[in-house]
Amino acid sequence: MSRLLQAGFLRIRKNHVFIGGLVLSFLFTAAVIVNHKIETAPYGSSSPLDNFLFGGPIAISIILSVLCSLFVGTEYSDGTIRNKLVVGHTRTGIYFSHFLLCTFAAVFMYLLTLIAAFAFGIPLLGLPTIKLPALFLYFVSGLLLCIAYAALFNMISMLCASKSRANIICILTAFFLLLIGVILLQMLDAPKTIQMAELSINGEIILNEAPNPQYLTGIKREIYQFLYELLPGGQVIQLANLGILHPFRTIMLSLSVTALSTVAGSFFFSRKDLK
Repeated sequence: MSRLLQAGFLRIRKNHVFIGGLVLSFLFTAAVIVNHKIETAPYGSSSPLDNFLFGGPIAISIILSVLCSLFVGTEYSDGTIRNKLVVGHTRTGIYFSHFLLCTFAAVFMYLLTLIAAFAFGIPLLGLPTIKLPALFLYFVSGLLLCIAYAALFNMISMLCASKSRANIICILTAFFLLLIGVILLQMLDAPKTIQMAELSINGEIILNEAPNPQYLTGIKREIYQFLYELLPGGQVIQLANLGILHPFRTIMLSLSVTALSTVAGSFFFSRKDLK
């Protein structure tokens, strides 16, 4: 597999989508910080740098969906994968080499977002206030989340021989996961009570507290919380908001998504008809 990786690294470093993704990853975080500073400058106060350290995976998830699908899809359309099999490479080796290349791209983009956050954030917003152990846990959580996205998009791309179809499915998956994450957050953040306006006898409007029917309780809340922590779209939002309640569980769930995607993808790719 070393020859596959060597050839893959030579190819990906010249890939325009990869280079553009690196630039966009860096600029996304930088633009968010600069825009926040401009908007808050008239008020003389701004949010701490902590709030912008781990927002990068939001952009990375979209960029990876494009990069992985096009990078793998090009090998299908050019017949490169069939040629690799002809010269003696195994399907498992081919699959894992693409996974490692997608992982390399994801990690590189993730590190660039952190570099941009510190490079622009420290001069504009000051040093982060988050404690070092928590910072490390968030860093690891973000890193493993990006790898989970790489594993997921690599699986889709390797199992879909059509480059355009894989591209559409990966992009839709990325946006769908983000949407599901937003919906789950809104449901979990619903207040226990809501204010109900009632008209009294003398004509005055009285506000009364009433139970919120949308508030999740019991096993239902536990299920929604588990899905919010499991799905990459939910983890992205937790990272961006520094709202990870169970960091070790989140890390294990990211590893589970990576492992399941890779094992399932490799299994079905080994039985895929490449004719």
